[in-house]
Amino acid sequence: LTSKLTPTPEWTLTCRLQDRSSGVEVTLTEKFLAPLIGFSSNEFRELRAVSPGDPGVKAYLRGGLERCQGRLKFLTGVFEVEKGLRVTGFEDMRSEKERAELRGYVETFFK
Repeated sequence: LTSKLTPTPEWTLTCRLQDRSSGVEVTLTEKFLAPLIGFSSNEFRELRAVSPGDPGVKAYLRGGLERCQGRLKFLTGVFEVEKGLRVTGFEDMRSEKERAELRGYVETFFK
C-alpha cells in the first residue's frame, strides 16, 4: 500500500503491484473497495457523522475497515500485470477455468 484509504469523494487506495522484475502503481477505487469494506464511502460519511455518540456505529465502521485490510492481504497474488502495464484481475482472466478456480477460492474466503 502506498497511501491511506480515503473516503472522499469516493473510496480510493493506491498500492504497488509488483513481481520480482518490475512493478506498477495502481489506484483501487470505490467499485473494488466498497464490497471489501461492506459499505460505500457515502454510507461511511453518514454513519461517521453519528458515530461519536454511538459506540455501536463506531465499532461497525472500524470492523468494515479492518475486514477490508484483511481481505486485501488475502488478495496477494490475485492480480497479474501484463506487458503494456495492463492490470488484470478476476474477471479479465482468459479462460473460464481460471475464473472459476479463482472465484471459488475468493468466495470461500469472503463467506
